[in-house]
Amino acid sequence: MKILALLTYIMFALFAVNFGANAKSIEDILVLKEEKTDLYSPEKYSYKKLVLKMDFNSPVIKNSDSIKTASKGIIRAIDIVYSDYPAGFSFSKLIKERLKSLEKICPEIFLDHNIKWRLIRQSSAKTEETARKLFHGIVISYRPAPTKATVKSEIRFLDSIFIKTRTWIPAEWSSVKAKKISKKKGLFHLFSKPDTAIVTRKKITRKGYYKESKTLYTHPDSVVKTVLNRNQWKDMLIVADVTGSMSPYTAQLLAWLQLNSLDGKLKQFVCFNDGDMKMDDRKKIGLTGGIYEIRASKYLEVLDVISEAMSNGSGGDGQENDIEGILSGQELCQECDNIILIADNWAPMRDSSLAYKVKKPVKIIVCGGESGINPQYLDLARTTGGSVHTIENDITDLSKLNEGQQVNIGSFTYRIQGGKFVSVSKI
Repeated sequence: MKILALLTYIMFALFAVNFGANAKSIEDILVLKEEKTDLYSPEKYSYKKLVLKMDFNSPVIKNSDSIKTASKGIIRAIDIVYSDYPAGFSFSKLIKERLKSLEKICPEIFLDHNIKWRLIRQSSAKTEETARKLFHGIVISYRPAPTKATVKSEIRFLDSIFIKTRTWIPAEWSSVKAKKISKKKGLFHLFSKPDTAIVTRKKITRKGYYKESKTLYTHPDSVVKTVLNRNQWKDMLIVADVTGSMSPYTAQLLAWLQLNSLDGKLKQFVCFNDGDMKMDDRKKIGLTGGIYEIRASKYLEVLDVISEAMSNGSGGDGQENDIEGILSGQELCQECDNIILIADNWAPMRDSSLAYKVKKPVKIIVCGGESGINPQYLDLARTTGGSVHTIENDITDLSKLNEGQQVNIGSFTYRIQGGKFVSVSKI
């Protein structure tokens, strides 16, 4: 089992790409440029935090058993935090010893090129006494590995928002008496604010009036809804990752679809779960499986397919079969003019080598890209002549960039190096 686990980590490293301030060895991390701050505060991303505590000037991790919590999930960022006391002193030796302590309890971390590393020097302490009171240690930002329980919870989450009834009230009827629509008492669903991700339920009383409205869902990263509304694509093939913790983004897709189902914008829907619970060592590029499709634009039918895909698989080792899903949809809907990939920015593509088989430009909606975009998705857009879409920007013309050229996306800069995008700096 240990050999199998090691092989899995090595395969992950081979498919991974440079992402953020990447490193694959302790020496790589030691030469990173320090970030200076008065007092350390973790970056406010929507990740869980594992804090490994150390004493001032010590490499010993006081709570090393806690690493098990994060090591089974997807690690996004690691901060090495220390104080600038004595001021201006080189702490390379101490940092190296602290990294060795981390390597001892979790060596696979250093095989993952997707991790963003930071060296944080706190400068507020002017005496040893005040320096000892500051935080010292390692902070790991991660997403927990999905379990059967968390998958069931995500399915319940979606069901709680989108009530599975075949009777519904169009949003434009929200201000009229319910008795003009139906005399039947019960719960109905509608979207009271089409320009937001807020979903509400309406209850119809015996008198036929709306009795109450309850807000069920809102999510700070409304990238799916925002991008779809901003671009108004038609004749779409939508390919969606439904693994891991993608349910907030899936909810946005369904919310958008309910408001646009009569427009015929969606022709084909495909979702994938990376293999239907298949063991990681049995997943073959292009034949991983866990692909679900429906040629429909009604959101309840799409919800049923998504729920089935989520129930049958949750992703496994962190890599996903995005291209396999795209190729399946491409075959099913050759007349679809716009291929939209709703991608988990956390997860690398295990099958990126198959991108050359995609016949049309892929428009990639990046979910969870607040700390930078996974360069694999930039590569996919460039290879297919497609584009990358964040909540703020539509990044097009990536295919026109040549070796050595750069593109700025938000506060991050990416350069083509060796034929692939790498993250080179934060503006």
